[in-house]
Amino acid sequence: MRNWNTYKQILFLLVFTLSAHCIAQIYNTEVEAKILIATESGRKIIKASALNKTPLNHSLRYELFVIKGAKNSMNKSRNTQKGRFVLPPSEQKQLATTTINVTSNDRLIVLLLIYNAEDVLLGKDQIVFHREENLDSDKVILRKTNEKA
Repeated sequence: MRNWNTYKQILFLLVFTLSAHCIAQIYNTEVEAKILIATESGRKIIKASALNKTPLNHSLRYELFVIKGAKNSMNKSRNTQKGRFVLPPSEQKQLATTTINVTSNDRLIVLLLIYNAEDVLLGKDQIVFHREENLDSDKVILRKTNEKA
């Protein structure tokens, strides 16, 4: 009798683990979202791209958000770029390019989201700049949402 209970427990754990794994979404496995940032003449050049990691064509859409604001202010500017595209197997495609002036007193958040035709999120990338001295370095500092600036 004890053996039967052990088998039921193992079966329950196995089913629970497999169902949790199927529900969990892992991003950037089929289509990878990538943000590249370069500095030129004191400005940030932001490039968003997508890479198809599968042997299939994908019909996709993207949203690129660039949010800029002063560290000590609630005022923020938000730039959003959206588009649809088809990504052939094993190819990389540049989706958008934008340039923004950034001062040492600015916070900068860049977020790229890539969705399939059914609006399922497949790829995402995010870069947050919040430096105390200046933003010329490519070092990224992430802050927790409950952490005060």
